[in-house]
Amino acid sequence: MELEKILVIAVLLAYVTPMFVQYSMDETNTHITGVYLGLPQVLSGDEPHYLIMTHSIAKDHDVWLKNDHDGVYLNGTCAAGQRFAGTYLPRPILFQPTHQPGMPLFVSFFIWPLADSCLFETGAMVLTKITVLLGLLILYMGLAKKFGKKPAVVSTAIIALCTPIWHYSGTFFAEPYLFAITAAGIYLFIEDKPFLAGLVL
Repeated sequence: MELEKILVIAVLLAYVTPMFVQYSMDETNTHITGVYLGLPQVLSGDEPHYLIMTHSIAKDHDVWLKNDHDGVYLNGTCAAGQRFAGTYLPRPILFQPTHQPGMPLFVSFFIWPLADSCLFETGAMVLTKITVLLGLLILYMGLAKKFGKKPAVVSTAIIALCTPIWHYSGTFFAEPYLFAITAAGIYLFIEDKPFLAGLVL
């Protein structure tokens, strides 16, 4: 089998397989206690805060988050993710300065039909993975045009497997989306469209 095909298969396996490997957490959601197979879920940190904002935009069409936080804590909704249902989270009235609404707004355009179910969380995680894979494809296309197919496949595989992009592709943070935007900007720059590249970046 050709090196290029092996690298493409390795990248796809490395990115798709972990989507279904989930972690059991202790009651404080701070320590991993086990591993199991399941649908993608947010894990910890700022992820539930981004997800709850995305849910608010998709369902309520606002960033007034108090009712969403109350729903998670008092009613056990999945707005912040299944593992956080019934959990008290800090309850800002509006979005926090550290959790800007740009990425949640973008994601809500694609997954709003799932806003009334716990599949909303899965939709957000799958969209993040797809976004990173599209970013890698766009990056490969730009590198292939500039340097040829073989160097482009090798370079893209190294970027995909040997940088934090792989880790972030399985999270609900802004970084995966920023990577895809950066890849699009690089591609447009290589295509000799600096104005569009500047707009994207």
